[in-house]
Amino acid sequence: TQALQQGKVETLNLVLKGDVSGAVEALEDALLKIDVGDEVDLRVIHRGVGAITQHDVNLATVDNAIIIGFNVKFAERVEELADREGDDVRFYSVIYQAIDDVEAALKGMLKPEYEEVQLGTAEVREVFRSSKFGNIAGSLVRSGEIRRNTKARVLR
Repeated sequence: TQALQQGKVETLNLVLKGDVSGAVEALEDALLKIDVGDEVDLRVIHRGVGAITQHDVNLATVDNAIIIGFNVKFAERVEELADREGDDVRFYSVIYQAIDDVEAALKGMLKPEYEEVQLGTAEVREVFRSSKFGNIAGSLVRSGEIRRNTKARVLR
């Protein structure tokens, strides 16, 4: 909701194709129940029964979608078109594998959360100037430990 208001929602577009309509509906229902937060959204732009056609590849190209084939194959000469367009086409025969892969893709779209951990505290005694490194803080460790090449937050 807050991410939606700020326009920071990533969307994963899908084209679903299956061998029977019941399988396509079950797959779509299962995929739409995946919840990974408000920052990412799953959208099924097309669903259908039968082989993956040129129309499906064109839709996926325009909307930057992933084509998911469930117990289906490419129609004649469509595989070359999908390769040429650079579309991501995935085939599954087990519904849970498709669900797991889409969930992993959605989680991969989430922005990482950074956590600040305090390793120790130090008091800056003197600042040295170096033409090679810039400013160097001569410090005395008060508690914990201070490691080389880690990021530090300096407070006054």
